[in-house]
Amino acid sequence: MKAFLLFLWLFILIIIPQFIFFGIVFNTLFLLSIPLLIINYNKLKNEILYSQLIQIFLLIVFFHLFISIYNQYFEFGILRQILIFPILFINFYFYLLKFKKFKPISTLKYFFGYILIVLTINSLTILLTVISPSFTNFLYNIVYLTEKQAGGISDTRLVPRYSGFAVSGFSYLSFKYMFLYIIAILYLSKQKLSIKHSVFIIITSIIIIISLFFVARTGLLFVILFFFYFLFKNYISKFKIKEIIYFIIFGFFFYKLITFYINDQFGFALERSFDYIFNYLENSDIDNGTISDLSKELIFPKLIHQWILGTGDFGRDRDFITDIGWLTFINGSGLIGILFYYLPYFYIVLKSWKTPFRNIVLVLIMCSFITNAKDLVYLEHGYIQAFCILTLLVLSKNHKLNYS
Repeated sequence: MKAFLLFLWLFILIIIPQFIFFGIVFNTLFLLSIPLLIINYNKLKNEILYSQLIQIFLLIVFFHLFISIYNQYFEFGILRQILIFPILFINFYFYLLKFKKFKPISTLKYFFGYILIVLTINSLTILLTVISPSFTNFLYNIVYLTEKQAGGISDTRLVPRYSGFAVSGFSYLSFKYMFLYIIAILYLSKQKLSIKHSVFIIITSIIIIISLFFVARTGLLFVILFFFYFLFKNYISKFKIKEIIYFIIFGFFFYKLITFYINDQFGFALERSFDYIFNYLENSDIDNGTISDLSKELIFPKLIHQWILGTGDFGRDRDFITDIGWLTFINGSGLIGILFYYLPYFYIVLKSWKTPFRNIVLVLIMCSFITNAKDLVYLEHGYIQAFCILTLLVLSKNHKLNYS
């Protein structure tokens, strides 16, 4: 029972589902956070509330309020996304404390395994909605979806987009999967794994990869890349021929079993996800329309002061200014704003430099820099969650977590 409750808690922290009861939408993260904050207020005051990182978050909030007043434009949507940082940080702090008591031996190996299970459960839900319209109708009578996501499921012009229990799919969910999968796979790649554990990672990875074809390709490519990194580091580079052959055969049959039920939809999704490769093979041109579409979104600030402090408009409350994350940043907060918003990352890189998590932190931030070319990943839940987890592990020497 305790294991199930810990899993359910982690599922809420990662997927953040919202449910509909009697026409009212309930956000599970906030329903969980309110009693957690009330019960543990004194612990928070002593352990977290006055930490350097929380002070940096408050500095970012004050900076956002400053540029809002300066530009006479207040965007609540972006402030809400900034404030979710400390909310998730506090939740993960208490979650890791409980998890350590539950699994005192090999805690982190099991914790990152739990992350893969959460992603896999949501992925299986996505695949069920792909093959069963009746299940889809039942699920989304009780699970809330954004208007865009609800429209994405019924989109027959392109590949329908699914989200499982998440309120939205598209790049929002794809990047969430990507960042959480990366930190889990990088940590597990450093551990001594039995055949049983390796099979578990391969099964969950295949399910996650297949489901992402029906979410968005933005994070899919990174997940595939790091899955092959795991195989190379643990088996191919060590010439474990027997295990490699075993995993190839097992993985192939498992892949065929899953795709058997979604054959038509998967073929279309596969073609859509890699159409730039197919386009290059057929026409020697990688542009599938996405590159030319992005080139139309090269929208820069028009005035010097907008380059410095932005306009305050990140396109969250009104229509999007541009789909390019870095330009959204510059238009919203200016070049000074980028420095302010990235203060937590400069901080955690310095703190992680002499810890076992340094390389994982650096990879996470590097991936953020790359993917911000597509969307404002800095404020996506998946990146925030991955950052909160790594931050707590890096700082664990200084408080009760003490995982090092």
